[in-house]
Amino acid sequence: MVYRRVIQLSPTTKVVSLPSRWLSANKVKKGDYVNIEDSGNKIIIETTKSGNKSMSSDLTSLRDTLLWTAIDSFYMLGYSHIELKLTVEQKKLMNKIVKYFPMLMIASETKTALELNTVSDNLDMDFDKTIQHVRHITNNIVDEALSLIEIKDWETLAKIKKMDYDLNIYISVCFRHLNSGKIANAISWAQFVKMLELYSDRLCIMFKQIADSKSCGKIDIDAIKRIRNLYDDSFKLLDKFTIQKANEHEEDRRLVRLSSEKSSLYNHFYELTQSIYDIHEIIFQLHHDI
Repeated sequence: MVYRRVIQLSPTTKVVSLPSRWLSANKVKKGDYVNIEDSGNKIIIETTKSGNKSMSSDLTSLRDTLLWTAIDSFYMLGYSHIELKLTVEQKKLMNKIVKYFPMLMIASETKTALELNTVSDNLDMDFDKTIQHVRHITNNIVDEALSLIEIKDWETLAKIKKMDYDLNIYISVCFRHLNSGKIANAISWAQFVKMLELYSDRLCIMFKQIADSKSCGKIDIDAIKRIRNLYDDSFKLLDKFTIQKANEHEEDRRLVRLSSEKSSLYNHFYELTQSIYDIHEIIFQLHHDI
């Protein structure tokens, strides 16, 4: 065990030096960042060379409506330290934007600049669990929509898209995982995640139309429930793939389309089942060694 004396650097700041042998062995140099994990009466210090990426960008000429897109892109690309030059108005928006990105926090700020850091380079959950969160939120959107349709609460149904914002958080976390370089078959997984996002978007568009028309017949409700089951079965196929299950899944998808041809929502059902077909295709890619 190595002991170090705590040094009073300023009235509010105390520092402890790191052992030179550890710094040399881990190739940590001036200006590098380290992860510090608070664990009760001890702290754990880790190097960040495996995942820490820093960047700086001047966003002052960027339209305010694209600020979210920029931060989302930086986050998904896996940056752990982000320095931004912003306008005064853009900086006001950042407090609202940052809360939608798990583990991203404002480390320091001035009137027209902002420094963002991740709390840790270790994501708060593994990739598989993140995918499952996307699955559960999507199913919750459908379940909530069906409940609102049952009581004819069209006003709340029209705002179902708000639930999709929570899903988008986990979509971003998925891409952050994929950009870490630690996930096998990252390209196929990226396609899979993108299809999950598109499927959810299509659901919300359909429910908005139902809310606007204030109508949803029995044939429509039945189709929505069956499509929900198809979506859920896709994850079962992902977990345990067999040719027999793949054939059964495809037959179920075909029957849903046939049974909903006379529905006024058929175009939506067609697109949703097409999304499921595309998800199914990517699952084949992920199980290419069958």
